[in-house]
This record gives sequence, C-alpha cells and structure tokens, in this order.
Amino acid sequence: MTYKLKNDLLQLYIHLEFIITSHFRVPFPPSHKITMAEAFDTKTNKPRIDVLKYHFVHEGRLEENASAIVILCDGEILGTT
Repeated sequence: MTYKLKNDLLQLYIHLEFIITSHFRVPFPPSHKITMAEAFDTKTNKPRIDVLKYHFVHEGRLEENASAIVILCDGEILGTT
C-alpha cells in the first residue's frame, strides 16, 4: 500500500469518525420512573393527564403501583372493566 493511499484512508477514517460522533449522537434514555405523587393529583386522586402524557412521550416508565392504577383508570374511562 502506498503512502498516498494510507494517508487517504486515514483522512477518510477521520472524516467518518467526525460525522458519526457529531451527527449521530444518541442520548442515554431517561431513567426516572414517575411516582404516585407525580402521576396523580393529591386532592382528587385522578391521573394528571398532562404529566402522564409528557412522561410517556419522553420516557414511559412508571413505578409498578402507579402503572396498575393508570391501567385501572383507563379501563374505567374506556368502559372496559
């Protein structure tokens, strides 16, 4: 392999590495599980739809007891229980 070819390959590698690291960065997924206090209004005990919607779009993880109640509430709203 000639010096020019090695140099060209090195430049290509450097360019590709730059593209990958600068344009295709994937952030770590959020790891916060929403709690009962965050998911439900303390006065009415109804789900806080705005908080849940935002959370589901950005992450979607709930504590187990919060997810069970959300499922039950969905069933009541949709009439499937």
